[in-house]
Amino acid sequence: MDPDIAISVTNGIAQLEFNRPDRGNAFTTEQVTALSDALDRVSADSEARVLVLTGRGRHFNIGGMAGNGASVTAHWERSPDAHRTQVELAVHVIRRIHRMPIPTIAAVNGGCAGAGLAIALATDLRFAARHARFNTAFADNSLPGELGAIWFADRILGAARTAELFLLPDKLSADTAREIGLVNAVFEPDELLPQVHARARRLASVDPGALRAMKANLLDAQSAALDDYLDRETHRLIANAWTSVNPSRRRLEPRPLPT
Repeated sequence: MDPDIAISVTNGIAQLEFNRPDRGNAFTTEQVTALSDALDRVSADSEARVLVLTGRGRHFNIGGMAGNGASVTAHWERSPDAHRTQVELAVHVIRRIHRMPIPTIAAVNGGCAGAGLAIALATDLRFAARHARFNTAFADNSLPGELGAIWFADRILGAARTAELFLLPDKLSADTAREIGLVNAVFEPDELLPQVHARARRLASVDPGALRAMKANLLDAQSAALDDYLDRETHRLIANAWTSVNPSRRRLEPRPLPT
């Protein structure tokens, strides 16, 4: 039986694929656990420099809402504590994706809704196939939102657009998602992964120490005050200039900053 999450690492690009195509790749507890384990493997793999998330079949991930007939939800109803345990496992996955030390890319190949949208929003870059559709879906399923989707959307889109998307959910085309800034670019379906991999290869070719330091800077920029951010950024700049991540690679003398 194929795993719920298919994983591969080639030429510095780690790719994780949601692998329940017959159910729209909708989440189950087992799939969330498999995703958590796969993220652990990628984090521990020194060869992995970029992470790509995508789905097999017609959808990226349609979520995991109770009542959609696609995911295992019965155990959610056993008790509030059982429900909290289920959700906190998924929240842990969201934190891991957002805080990955390497750049993360969502290749949205089809339907992307609810918890699946939260996964995409947690990545650094998002690219979509032209036929992809996006939907917050929470309000229509009597949910207030979950997995940080509103937090991420607010930072990506702004407060007014986020309020509209979550209070009045509706399907968005890939082109509309591009227009509002939800995705970085839109490609024809057969070009999506080649285009994403071209960008991933470009990232994988960057000095790994500089790339990880830049990812840390991007995360700090979301929460640190300016003085704290500048201190951390400067520390990483100097550390990267004088420390080789790969001892076999000869580091050139650091160039002076322009005056």
